[in-house]
Amino acid sequence: MSREARLACGCLLLIVAGLVSFLASTSEKSTLHPLTIVAVFGLPGLLLLVTGILPDRRKRQALQFSAARLLGGLAISAAGLLLVYLFYNVLHVMPRILLIGAFLAVPVGVLFAASCWTEMDAPRRAHLGRSTRADA
Repeated sequence: MSREARLACGCLLLIVAGLVSFLASTSEKSTLHPLTIVAVFGLPGLLLLVTGILPDRRKRQALQFSAARLLGGLAISAAGLLLVYLFYNVLHVMPRILLIGAFLAVPVGVLFAASCWTEMDAPRRAHLGRSTRADA
């Protein structure tokens, strides 16, 4: 499975786990325990997401890590989660477009954080690929 497919499947499984566990926790006649749902959908989604974020060893040498993208994506996801928390526990009144944006911010932030490994520019890649014996 390609890296992008693992990221997409992981995000979708985490979204399904979150929605189903939220609906199960708010329902009075829930037969499923929310932790069971998280274990069934959330753990495989998290594993797919982690394996999608980290490229394999051969590709890591040609890629460059950007901490700003990772932290920015996590900040976008955290802002979306904060807005959803504020809506359900504090405010109870929010424009619908803002609530939809908050729900979409979580997977978009995760996918943005997953793009933290980018292609290295050509001069740096050539410099890193050169042997130290050839320089001497």
